[in-house]
Amino acid sequence: MKKILIGVMTLVIVLGLCACGGGGGGNDGGGGGGAVKGEVYDAGNVSVLVPDGWMAVPTSDIFDDYDGDYDPYRVSLYKGADSEWDAFTCPGVNIVSYKPTTTVGFESTKAFYDDVQDLEPMTFGNYTYEGFSAVSMDVPITTLLTTGNDDGAQVQVTLWTEMDEGNISLDDPDVQAILESIAVVND
Repeated sequence: MKKILIGVMTLVIVLGLCACGGGGGGNDGGGGGGAVKGEVYDAGNVSVLVPDGWMAVPTSDIFDDYDGDYDPYRVSLYKGADSEWDAFTCPGVNIVSYKPTTTVGFESTKAFYDDVQDLEPMTFGNYTYEGFSAVSMDVPITTLLTTGNDDGAQVQVTLWTEMDEGNISLDDPDVQAILESIAVVND
């Protein structure tokens, strides 16, 4: 009974948030998240809203040579994380921006995953994405890649949607606020 009550309360809250959506202002990433608050994290070449309750973790690319400790083209965000180690248990969003001269595509990478399902193209903020959902080592993921953007920016976003410490989806206001806030600096 308690689970049913919690489920109904969650549904009411989600429906209420959906009804309140719309143009944002302030520090919310400017879109469908509407009331989502947080701080902007700037990795160098990509910046993104980190909603309250999420943690930004700078990341490295072991195959690339760049100045500094972290790759300015990458950042990961984890919902409910208190430390970098929570990346193994908390749902998250990994964002990678690529230089305009890089050819990016993920059609061939789909072969590495199980239960691949293509998604309809979608727009968040300044970018239109194509994508797919799949299972990676028994963990559900959603992967998005920008397509045909006027500024030449190429962004790949991977959501780790179902983890031990919670779940996220493309329908969540905080996830939408993250996606709508992504800004890339092409160099």
